[in-house]
Amino acid sequence: AGTELLPAQEVVQSSLLGRMTMAELVDVFEAFGAQGLASCDSVAQAIVHRYGANGGRISRRNAARAIRVMAQLRLARPELLDLLLAELNGWQVSDPNGSELRPRPALTVLWSLSALELLPRTAQLVDWFLEFLCREAVAGYVLGTKAQAVELFESLGAAQSSLPQLTTRHLETLMAGHSPAAEQVLLEIGQGRELRSAQELLGMPRSKFMEQHQLLEPREAHESSLNSEDLSFEGSSPDLKGRSLLDELALRWELHRSQQGRAIPKSKQLMGLVLAGLNAAPLLRATPHPLSTMAQEELRGSGGFEQQWPVGCYDVDWGHPFFRIGILVLRDQDFLYDATATAHGTELHGAARLRLRLLSEERWWLILLRASAVDTWIVPKDPQLFNRQLQARVARANKLYPLERRPLQRKMRDLDNEADKLRQLFMKQLQQQLDFIFPDALVGVDCSFGLAKSQTPWLGPSL
Repeated sequence: AGTELLPAQEVVQSSLLGRMTMAELVDVFEAFGAQGLASCDSVAQAIVHRYGANGGRISRRNAARAIRVMAQLRLARPELLDLLLAELNGWQVSDPNGSELRPRPALTVLWSLSALELLPRTAQLVDWFLEFLCREAVAGYVLGTKAQAVELFESLGAAQSSLPQLTTRHLETLMAGHSPAAEQVLLEIGQGRELRSAQELLGMPRSKFMEQHQLLEPREAHESSLNSEDLSFEGSSPDLKGRSLLDELALRWELHRSQQGRAIPKSKQLMGLVLAGLNAAPLLRATPHPLSTMAQEELRGSGGFEQQWPVGCYDVDWGHPFFRIGILVLRDQDFLYDATATAHGTELHGAARLRLRLLSEERWWLILLRASAVDTWIVPKDPQLFNRQLQARVARANKLYPLERRPLQRKMRDLDNEADKLRQLFMKQLQQQLDFIFPDALVGVDCSFGLAKSQTPWLGPSL
């Protein structure tokens, strides 16, 4: 007789997972999330079963941890997600003033809802969490831990993008609160770093409240950007009329981003040299630059692309400011691990996907490349990063995908009417050539958003 398959519920009950407590199951679930292992459906199913066996009970801490794993792994388990969302709604109903809420679970849930792209669907919950997290005492507590401060600012960026009217009110609360530690963060950042204001990072619209409380002025083009070289650190603290809690959050975010970008991997450095060698480079260099003609001239060595071009809270590894075409060179940690293939797959980790979505919402078209595949073309002992083998591949790519220079030059002289068509052409050209030059590196492209009708491409990243 053939083996009879047991229902899923009976399998869970008879397995080791079925005998675990809720806390133990969430520990296992969290371990999968930390390793980027998406193949944990059985654990998710066991959590659902244990929830039912417990009479519909799960602690706030465990609920927050579980939804974070779902956000990290982008799990398609609607029964678990619905269970957790119902639990979160229960928090709000039973505690509308947030008197029993704690910063860590609240922050974890808010970031998770952002990464799961659930902010519009859960607007009331988002409002409740933000009202709690933006209280002066709570925000001050969160700012005491660097990782939590960075997570809160990233969540605020996602909320401002998805729910701007709702979020602005809470941002104004943070602007009204004084930060005693912001100056120390500025000292940590050090001199020579161009800083952007919270208003610029978050794309906040100007208002009377902002004009009254604005402590860090956003730049009017690059010339009025706040540069820490302009501040006197000798003798006494710089007098900048005080700092708000939102200022400190922005400074901590900028410190975090600057620390990430200090050591630029060779794969990203190489990309600029390759872009400069492509046949589209002379045309891409000829477009207006949002900063100045001098800035345009400085991009000859990278084919018209800016390295680490700032876009909202994030930056693009290599970005063309006019056409808003970006190259992202992604690390292995940015991908989920495919246990069946014993390698990193093509699905992005929740944090990487959140960055990608917010860049896309800024109207950028993105080409995604895997850094490890680019690294295989770097010869360790060759002093020339752009080695002869790669130069030959770039030359071959130019022959395989030629461009008709003169017709394109005519179109470039009429950018007001031809920008959209040229953008599509250059995007396809770059995608095809980079796919040829770096086999197995191309992960995908993201053209989710086009340029708005009222938006000319050369306005740059701050709209």
